[in-house]
Amino acid sequence: MKQTGCQKTDISRSVTIALRNMCVLILCLALVGCASMAAFDSYSYSQTKALKTEALQLMDLATDSFRLHVSKVDHLKNKLETSRQYEKSRRKNSITVQQWNVLLNPDGYLLGGFLKEWEESVTLNKTVITEEAKIIGDAFDQITELEAHKRKSPYIVK
Repeated sequence: MKQTGCQKTDISRSVTIALRNMCVLILCLALVGCASMAAFDSYSYSQTKALKTEALQLMDLATDSFRLHVSKVDHLKNKLETSRQYEKSRRKNSITVQQWNVLLNPDGYLLGGFLKEWEESVTLNKTVITEEAKIIGDAFDQITELEAHKRKSPYIVK
């Protein structure tokens, strides 16, 4: 599917809006304060980092036919959904859950939308993949940054 200059501008604007929404969620976190937020979870932090790496590696394959990588995409989607469900199970963690929802929305302009576009288009242009990988990587980074700034339990042994 070819994109016109106007469509690219619309996509860029939509991606900017999605990233701005994630930043607003982080700002809301600062306003609400640590008392109403889940404590730091090292599993959540390391899992998000690992999923970022796996997602970006898979995105690099989008120059190939989607059909060649269906099982890898399905495997990643399952891991991402498991992570989202884990985050939902944590108390006082709604901001992180909202970030995951934005990242994984198949009708959005982050990872969920990328995977949907790859499936519908069969292959994607390397330039598009590179640009979207930067944005999606930043979205993962915002999730890990939020986790990193949550209060640490006094019972965690360093």
